[in-house]
Amino acid sequence: MDQTAFADLEQRLARIEGEFETLRAQIAAASASGPGEEAAPTPPPAPEENGTGSPAAPSRASTAGADPVVAWFGERGITAEVQEETEADRVFDRLAEYLGDHYADLHRIAGGIRWTILEREDTKLAVHKLSPSQKKRSLEFIQMLNNLALLDSYHYNEGAGRLRFQARHDPRLLRFINGQWLERYVLVKGRKCFQGATVDVASARNIHVTAPPSGRFEMDVIFLVGGQPIWIECKSREFRRDIGKYAERAQLLGIPLDRTVVAVQSFEDEGAEEAAADIPRLHGLSVSDTKGLVRRFKEIAAAEPAAAGPSASEEEDPAALADRLSAYLVQSQLSPLPESRKELLAALLKAAEEGMPATAGELRERMRSIVAAPLKPAAHPVLVAVRRGGGLLDGRGYPSRETSLTTEVAALAADDVAGLEPLCISAYEDVIKRKMPKVASRPDFGEVFAKVVGAGA
Repeated sequence: MDQTAFADLEQRLARIEGEFETLRAQIAAASASGPGEEAAPTPPPAPEENGTGSPAAPSRASTAGADPVVAWFGERGITAEVQEETEADRVFDRLAEYLGDHYADLHRIAGGIRWTILEREDTKLAVHKLSPSQKKRSLEFIQMLNNLALLDSYHYNEGAGRLRFQARHDPRLLRFINGQWLERYVLVKGRKCFQGATVDVASARNIHVTAPPSGRFEMDVIFLVGGQPIWIECKSREFRRDIGKYAERAQLLGIPLDRTVVAVQSFEDEGAEEAAADIPRLHGLSVSDTKGLVRRFKEIAAAEPAAAGPSASEEEDPAALADRLSAYLVQSQLSPLPESRKELLAALLKAAEEGMPATAGELRERMRSIVAAPLKPAAHPVLVAVRRGGGLLDGRGYPSRETSLTTEVAALAADDVAGLEPLCISAYEDVIKRKMPKVASRPDFGEVFAKVVGAGA
């Protein structure tokens, strides 16, 4: 593909991006109010930069049982929505890590994948003209896509040194290769850097927030490290035009500018790198390539206390362990909610009585309409626990393993709270035993677990 074709492709991608953002904003506006709720009035425009107007202090929102990221925003009177991660997300995360780690060798193949999806034609790459590392990585990445059935055609003529392939016209793959991979890469690398931290760490990608007076918008990646936020916006191309917008939003959300980062894969020219050095002096937030961002993650992780050794779980005080188990369940979207779980399960049963089959999202919204306002955020983690415990059945009567809120649920596995609650308990126990085996092997695990979830293991 020659330079003219690439330039034309970039222009078309820019147009598509603009149309996509417009459509997403329209969808967000239409869905901002849930079933049975009145649509919120259109918020007033944000104050002009350097203006004197300031928004009224937000009311404190209840965060009972919410995801840690959702809870952090809720404490500041800001509504946030975080989608539960799926098995498909984990597959794309692995692809993103490989692409990001070797992007210098893979940028040409990434461009070819974009082109084949948009043009719905195959493309040819003369791999014999590539450097040894470019050739190796390109063939490996294409083989990964082929193994995942994300290519419609694939042929490598080793003798001629030519690769020909056509990517599937899959919206997920298009979003991924058109820039989403960078968000995933930042999330994966951050999680690995903070893996050994002893402070609580939570993270999320693609967070939709509603914050007056700016209305509803999307955030790419956020980490909470010891309760302190790090916000990363990812830009696969030009980043300078959005700096002012991100600085204003960080101040609106209460995120320190020195913990707000615009991430790019790499600086394409010296001018961009010089601008990145000057932007913090003018706007407070920083711009970093992925290597610099990973270094920053490691610096933040190194500033935290060192992770405990292998015997820490055996020596840990039961009260401290209970707090850690509770925090881990919350981070896994499985808030145990011992004091309100029965009430929420009763709401789920009542929601099912309103009509089945229904999607998981519909059940959640019905639950929220039934319970009192302080418990509305807790509907999601209870529904997740019921699903993971095998309590949501598909049309064949089997436990549903789908994690999407659009998944259709035909029936519940039990018709009373006494039947549903053990399914939640088994979900809590399963995740602890799989992810924290040393803790689960302690002699007092049953007692500590019972304290955390309100029932025995």
